[in-house]
Amino acid sequence: MQHDYTRIACTTCGDIIDVPIFCGDRFCPVCSVVRKSRIRNRLFWLIANCPKDPADRFRHLTLTISSQADLPAMIKKLLASFRKLRQRAWWKQKVNGGAFVIEVTGHPGAWHAHIHAIVYGRWMQWDHLLKLWKAVSGGIGVYVSHIPEAAAVGYLTKYLTKPDCPDLVAADIAEGLKGVRMFSVFGSWHKLNLTYVKPKHPCEKCGGEFWCNYDILAGNYPKTYSKDFDISPRSHPPNEKPDDS
Repeated sequence: MQHDYTRIACTTCGDIIDVPIFCGDRFCPVCSVVRKSRIRNRLFWLIANCPKDPADRFRHLTLTISSQADLPAMIKKLLASFRKLRQRAWWKQKVNGGAFVIEVTGHPGAWHAHIHAIVYGRWMQWDHLLKLWKAVSGGIGVYVSHIPEAAAVGYLTKYLTKPDCPDLVAADIAEGLKGVRMFSVFGSWHKLNLTYVKPKHPCEKCGGEFWCNYDILAGNYPKTYSKDFDISPRSHPPNEKPDDS
C-alpha cells in the first residue's frame, strides 16, 4: 500500500527521519501504530497519577446493547446511554474515574457496538449495575471484573487496531465511527487528563529534542511524498517516535 510521509530533521545534529502523515483512515496500519502508542503513553500516565485509595480497584467493564442495522445511530445511542449511567448517583458513589473505547463487530445489517472501559473505584454489584444499564439503555448485557493494574493499558488499547474482519466490513466500521473519539476519559480522570504533557521524542543520535521540516531547513518549499509500506507479518512499521514533535 501507499502512505504519505514528511521528512523532518533534528535541529541539533541534522539527523533525518521520515514521519507518517495521518491519513484519516481509522484502521490504517501505519497511522494505527502511532495512534496506539500515543494512547498507551497517556493511559500509563493516567493510571500512575490518578489518586489512589486502598478501597479502590481497577476493573474491566463491558457494556452492550442489542444489535442494530444503523451503525452511526447505534454508536450515538451507546454513548448517550453510557453518559446517563455515569450521571446516576450510584455510579458516582462507586466510580472515581476511568477511560473507555468503543469496539464494533458484526456485519452490515447486524452491527454489535460495545463500550470497553477501565474503571477505578469501589466494588460494583453486578446485578445492580445491570439493572441501571437496562434502565438507561435497554441494553442486554454487562460484564465487570477485577483487572490487575499492570494489565489495564494492554486490555483497553487492543481494541484500537483493525478489527478481525474483511476489508470491506472494516471500511464500513470506520465510516460508522467517523467523528467519534477513539479514546475518552470520564470522572476524575477528565480533569487529570487535562494536565497530561505529551512526552518529547529526542533524537536517537544526539538527544536533541527539537525537529524541523527538512525542506524548510534546507530552504525549499515543504513537500510530502508517498512510499510503499509492506504490511506483511515480517514488515517493521515506520519510526513512530517523532510524530508528536
